[in-house]
Amino acid sequence: MGTGYTVEELQDLRNKLRPQWKKFDPKAKPAYFSSWNPSTADNPDCYIDNPSESVVFEVKAAEIIQSTVFSSDYTLRFPR
Repeated sequence: MGTGYTVEELQDLRNKLRPQWKKFDPKAKPAYFSSWNPSTADNPDCYIDNPSESVVFEVKAAEIIQSTVFSSDYTLRFPR
């Protein structure tokens, strides 16, 4: 989600997570990515090295729909 934050909230979040960011290498994915094989266009720039040091967001949406665009095969419609 890219909206709904104040500039200060977003900066605080970035500062908290920055020590956990690792550059993504599709040839050396972390074990917890298991069988996720994103297309080149979906490769992340970085990932959180230790998920237990991350944060969890709750995203509300009108519905979850099937999608052929995303590797999860689903997307949120009208996130709030």
